Amino acid sequence: MMEILKKIDWWIMLAAGYLMSVSVLMLRSLPGDGGVSYVAKQSLWIGIGLAIIFALSFLDWRTLFENQIFILSFYLVSVGLVIAVLFLGSRVRGASSWFRLGAFSVEPSEIAKLALLFVFARYFSRRHSDIWLVGYVAVPLLYVLGIIVPVFLQPNFGLAAVLFLMFASLVFFLGLRPKHAFVGIVVFLIVLVVAWYGLLKTYQKERVFTFLNPYRDPLGTGYNALQAKIAIGSSGLLGKGLGQGTQTQLRLLPEARTDFIFAAYTEELGLIGALVLFGAYGIIFIRLSSITDHAINNFSRIFTLAFLLKLYIEMVINVGGNIGLLPITGIALPFVSYGGSNLIVNCIALGIVQSIHIRSRVA
Repeated sequence: MMEILKKIDWWIMLAAGYLMSVSVLMLRSLPGDGGVSYVAKQSLWIGIGLAIIFALSFLDWRTLFENQIFILSFYLVSVGLVIAVLFLGSRVRGASSWFRLGAFSVEPSEIAKLALLFVFARYFSRRHSDIWLVGYVAVPLLYVLGIIVPVFLQPNFGLAAVLFLMFASLVFFLGLRPKHAFVGIVVFLIVLVVAWYGLLKTYQKERVFTFLNPYRDPLGTGYNALQAKIAIGSSGLLGKGLGQGTQTQLRLLPEARTDFIFAAYTEELGLIGALVLFGAYGIIFIRLSSITDHAINNFSRIFTLAFLLKLYIEMVINVGGNIGLLPITGIALPFVSYGGSNLIVNCIALGIVQSIHIRSRVA
């Protein structure tokens, strides 16, 4: 046991631990009668997540790679859950994305992300040299569409975009030929046009217009984006102090525990705090990149790379929405936003990555 613990990548654990502590710290500083329960719930999820990471570190990841039935079954169950939530899920902010289980909620699409990590690693590791074949790329795309379509119907366009970007970025890094990438971009643009005129609802289009000009409706669709900008822009170098953020404490900043926790954090801890947060993510990305380079086979290499891309895409989309560079999509800030689904899935993936790192020939 001690030998395993010595080989764990403690830099990743320290960085992830800092991000999780930020989550609890911010929840404690936010106003609201439910503050204590939010802290208690998040602390419970963090405890479970850390236990999962260490438990999976002792598991030989090769048992997952060799079990094709498990990977396929996990994927099919994930698709089933994403479809089931359309009919049985609770509707929150116009989207049916959650199962209510007493005092807790479960988001099946987060489970589906983990399933895709397994599918990507299994499929691409078997025929990695065939990445230049269009037909080869089409097969995993079908796996992605199997989840994207019901997610889009929830409707959750932001999450559907994350799933597609996970696939597209992974294929790009695995060596897709430029001409095929160009064809893919053209097809993607065509899909966007079709979606805009035939699939997107009015409120989803309004989000795009609001992104382009938040002052178009400052008290309506542009309110969230403007309040986030005010919170971040007024923070200064050191911030206003925990529990002292004007926009946050006066509840002018909406969804401060989830979608806009970065804005709340920056308002109270300032530019220095934001840089420290980005530094923690930077450590995680650098260490994941190193583990990818030193992985002993394609499955472990691709799984780690896909997980790195997932975290990076989610972070960029969340922060980009907070500072006004990207549309607001409701994507969680990894390890920081309140909620158990995204956190537990990231901890499961991180535990598998730790197992990969421990059993790699080069530490």
